[in-house]
Amino acid sequence: MALNSLEQFFSALRSRQTPALLWYSQPGERIELSGRVLENWVAKTANFLVDECEVESGDTVTLAMPTHWRSLVIALAALRTGAQLQLLEQGQDAAGAAQSGEVCFAFDPEVLDGLEIDYPVLVDRGPLSPRYMGELPAGAVDYCAEVRAHGDVYSQFETPQANQPAFAGLSLTYENLLAELASSAQQLAEQSEAPSVQMSEPDFVTADYLKNFLELLAAGRGVVVLDPALEWEPTRVQKVLADEKAEVLPGQSS
Repeated sequence: MALNSLEQFFSALRSRQTPALLWYSQPGERIELSGRVLENWVAKTANFLVDECEVESGDTVTLAMPTHWRSLVIALAALRTGAQLQLLEQGQDAAGAAQSGEVCFAFDPEVLDGLEIDYPVLVDRGPLSPRYMGELPAGAVDYCAEVRAHGDVYSQFETPQANQPAFAGLSLTYENLLAELASSAQQLAEQSEAPSVQMSEPDFVTADYLKNFLELLAAGRGVVVLDPALEWEPTRVQKVLADEKAEVLPGQSS
């Protein structure tokens, strides 16, 4: 699979009617996003970043939020604009990671307290919340309320530059990210024919997790994401895998 740009990846994703992201949380909470719907959320969010938050290619976007279907959408959108994505490391304090950058996304308003950030953005954890359901601090932007008004097609006013780093603190450039994505996607496509795959979810989205997520999508797989904030009984995990006809990513355990 040859990939010349992230837009080529998102164009392929947009053509998929099959599940791309399957989110499980509290009993009864299941969110299914087809490739087309996932790309639509990413396009709207990328437009939100550029139009609402004035993000330009190379700017830093901080994701100070746990692994969640919304945080994955926002991470993909940041990469689509060519931003430098700042992700939390395991055990890192969320507020500490958000001290620099133009935009910071968080579920918790306390993370944004006292930060000198141009655009502090609050996101609601609710499955399909139309707005932030708590009290919105002064100066904060309500992602859930604002993102829906943005276009369904990404404007491409800001795009990745080949030699720019994709992740803050890492040397991986967008050019190298695309090369790794194409190579790994081909290998994954040859490993199994299972329509969906479940990975071990970190508490917070990491660069490695996000790269694996992109590779699986590029290979045409759906990704089952289990809310890491919950304790998952093995029997429930096995039921989810059976219901989704999913397998555990090789080298990991459920």
